[in-house]
Amino acid sequence: MLNKEKTNQVSPAIERNSAEETAQMFPKSIEYNENKEYNSGLISRLRAIRSQADEDTKVDLEYHYKQCFIALAIHYAHIFLGPICIPLLWWLFGKPLCTNLGYGKSKFYWREFSLWLWTLLIIIFWSLNSQDFSQWQCLIFTSLCTQFLRTTLISLKYGYFTIDRWNLMSIEFIDSEKLKFEYIITWIKIPTEIIDHELMQAVYRLNKTPNEICVLFDVPLPDMCKEAMLKFQNDYGIEIVHKNLCQHKGNECISTFLFARAIIDYVVQVCDTKLEVNIIRLLAAFYCTLPFIVRYVMYGSIQNTDPLFIIFSIYSSVLNYYFGSSFMIFVYIGVFDFRRKKMLMDECTALISDVENKNTFSYEHSIPLLNMKDVRTIESWYIMRNVFLDFGRKYTYRLFLYCGLVLPLCFVALGFVVLQILNLVSGIYSSSLVGIFFLIIVCLIFIIYMIITGVELNRLFAVHRDLLLNIMEFLVKEGAYKNDETLQSALKILELEVKKLEQDELLRPIKIMGMRTDSVFFAKMLAVFFSGLVAMGQLYLKNSGSVV
Repeated sequence: MLNKEKTNQVSPAIERNSAEETAQMFPKSIEYNENKEYNSGLISRLRAIRSQADEDTKVDLEYHYKQCFIALAIHYAHIFLGPICIPLLWWLFGKPLCTNLGYGKSKFYWREFSLWLWTLLIIIFWSLNSQDFSQWQCLIFTSLCTQFLRTTLISLKYGYFTIDRWNLMSIEFIDSEKLKFEYIITWIKIPTEIIDHELMQAVYRLNKTPNEICVLFDVPLPDMCKEAMLKFQNDYGIEIVHKNLCQHKGNECISTFLFARAIIDYVVQVCDTKLEVNIIRLLAAFYCTLPFIVRYVMYGSIQNTDPLFIIFSIYSSVLNYYFGSSFMIFVYIGVFDFRRKKMLMDECTALISDVENKNTFSYEHSIPLLNMKDVRTIESWYIMRNVFLDFGRKYTYRLFLYCGLVLPLCFVALGFVVLQILNLVSGIYSSSLVGIFFLIIVCLIFIIYMIITGVELNRLFAVHRDLLLNIMEFLVKEGAYKNDETLQSALKILELEVKKLEQDELLRPIKIMGMRTDSVFFAKMLAVFFSGLVAMGQLYLKNSGSVV
């Protein structure tokens, strides 16, 4: 049964949009049992689940261990048993759920099949080269580490799915083309469809509609800015200028929604990710060649004429590169997300500050300052600011949650490395863990970089509050010489928005692993990171005489 209390918490505007968007994201299910007739109760339940399954309208932060264990069981069963276990998985967990997880008639099944084939090659290679196992420990352990991190992380994420969302996956097939847009990897280079969808959802979550928010500028808006907004006018059916609203001193009332859409489009284009993605790919290439470098350093040669070795080494290198680069990019997406939000917040700053920022949409299109004497403009600026922070909320929340998963996995693998450095694990050489150590260090550096970006983003709460206070001070001085009701109303609204910003700074800061990303948190992370490196270096040097 559905939770009616949760259903009633969703606003009517969000409910309507959720039903429409979910109907697009989750098309009619494929008939997987033509002879079975669904009764009216099941059909009603399916419709109810579909109407509440859109994760855009609510994010369930409760972790569901049952869902996680089911996903782990399905993934690891296929890794060890391969395609032969798929009928058994269908029988145990249902064909729709297994197919939606990638096991069945899915265009993404090739990834799972390649992992099973990889496991099979590792077992065969390990068995046939047991005598020379020490020479290829690094390649085998690097491959196992890549498999473990990729499979475990993907399985753990399903624990954060809402119950309604999980139930929908269990009884209805989701089209692969629609399913790929839910992958967080799409948040690197955001497709237009996702931008439109996330922007609309961010507005509806504030119980607003695109037509009811508008802003006034001190001077008329330049034509070049209107041209940037014009290409979105027909898509949303919204006029750039609100003609039905009264004008202020002849200035036009501009649609905040279209203005925000033009800003987001500019930020997405300016925030180029190609260079960093290419650097990550180079790191992944180095990661997949580390086992061969280690063998050459330790034994002076990487040659082997065994055909099985050639097949295994090539196949492992390709998959280590593919899944290793995907894992690194996956962690680094948090940096991209925080950076875009930082740029969007800079746009909000540029609209109310005299200080020019050359890397903003406002500077490039000669946007004048907002008329902060207008009550609607003040409210619309605060709404737009919240829309920018809330833009892509489901992806941002997933990044927060996944960082809480990546770090423990890294620390587990790092703990194993430490045990080996202390020579507490027999039969395994320290040189065999070089690849694992490299991947962990790269991920930790990425997370620290993400924290730095989060610290800069959180700092803007205070910056915007101080700017509003400066505007209030200016208006108070101006109001001392004349009695203007409009001015007094603007002061009251500004005071209210300042209080809201102070509350937002306390209640809605950017967090990682539930902790606010401020300078104190960053200093602690750096201290732990470098202390750990120094301690591990000391342990290695201390035990270098007994460890190869």
